[in-house]
Amino acid sequence: MEGKLQRVFLIIVLLFVSFEAKADISKWAEFRSSLAAESTLNMELKPWTPAQKAKVTALFEDLAENSPGLLARAMGPGKILLYRAKSSPSHVSGAWVRRRHEASFIFTDVFFKGTGNNHLGIDYANWLFIHEITHLADPVDQIARSDGWSRIIANKLTLVANDVSGQGLNMRQAMFNRMDALAQSYGFPSIYAATSRHEALAEFVATVYFGLEISDDIAMFVKEEVYSSPDKKAKQLSALYRAANLEMRKNNYPKAIKYLNKAIRLSPDFSQGWYLRGFAQLGAKNFQKARADFDQALQLIPEDDRAARRDVLNAKKWMDQQ
Repeated sequence: MEGKLQRVFLIIVLLFVSFEAKADISKWAEFRSSLAAESTLNMELKPWTPAQKAKVTALFEDLAENSPGLLARAMGPGKILLYRAKSSPSHVSGAWVRRRHEASFIFTDVFFKGTGNNHLGIDYANWLFIHEITHLADPVDQIARSDGWSRIIANKLTLVANDVSGQGLNMRQAMFNRMDALAQSYGFPSIYAATSRHEALAEFVATVYFGLEISDDIAMFVKEEVYSSPDKKAKQLSALYRAANLEMRKNNYPKAIKYLNKAIRLSPDFSQGWYLRGFAQLGAKNFQKARADFDQALQLIPEDDRAARRDVLNAKKWMDQQ
């Protein structure tokens, strides 16, 4: 009897050890209870509970098993930092990421409340996790602004926007009115996917991940460009851009420019590099160089990427007024 109890005890210990090993995601990400020293975030954090850690760990394990390339892209040159924050009016979603300055994934109260399935029948938290991981996987918009993605998605975005506008609404209103059916009639999984090329990419990556039906050209693009492991160049661009951003926060514009010079030499069509170097030149009061960088950025940033183009045009307008 004693031997039997010992065997049962040993099995329990082994199962516990196995679970602990399985639950270790330290090679991909790090649960943080405080902001990293060089973080650009400014928010109040909450402590992680064991149940919350277990949920996020399970999502990372599934991702590592099913889509290791997507996870590798999301990690970039280092680990993903995981933060637990309160929900806030500025971030009503259950989770969001900081991708250009750092690889941080922020989870709010909403994420862990068990809000059920989305309109596609997929668990809300699971879908949101893959959506935000995709944003981390394309930190400097090399995929979302690529010619290949433009050829596939630009016209579709225009068609939806025109349809919504024809009904006297803008895209923000269409989202609040949950006009998913309209977007789906144009091949999008959701109305949110039709708001920008970046959100379209994230929503379609999630669509492929969960095995839902989409057009062959989109499925092929996602698998080849997002689900594949990143090359050395992609990691270098991400690292250089984040280093430049960090120097920008310190108002160290000359050093930021040096990092961006390297990034642009590495990839001359790096639109986000020209964009940020323009602002670094502006901060350094090199107005002529800033204008040249902004002009090049406008050549590379797609017409439908209105927010980025507006930033550049406003900066040029400000220089004209000086």
